[in-house]
Amino acid sequence: MTELVTECQRCRVGGRVLTADTRELERGISRLSTIEKQILADWVKQDKREFSTVEQLWGRYRSLPAQSRAEVQAALGTETLS
Repeated sequence: MTELVTECQRCRVGGRVLTADTRELERGISRLSTIEKQILADWVKQDKREFSTVEQLWGRYRSLPAQSRAEVQAALGTETLS
């Protein structure tokens, strides 16, 4: 079944009519390892999830302008990855 999804304004950039396909979601779940299914099941049960430190830093990095990203890349030793 295809359904409309909730999204923030930032996520809407590039497409305003996103849908979710529950069958595709279920197919994806079926491909998860046992531990990944348990993690997802815990998030579903709690109706929330905590982001790891590295995920939080990634989100902050992605919101930076290009020059600042370049500075972070240099600090990580990955300046060629732009």
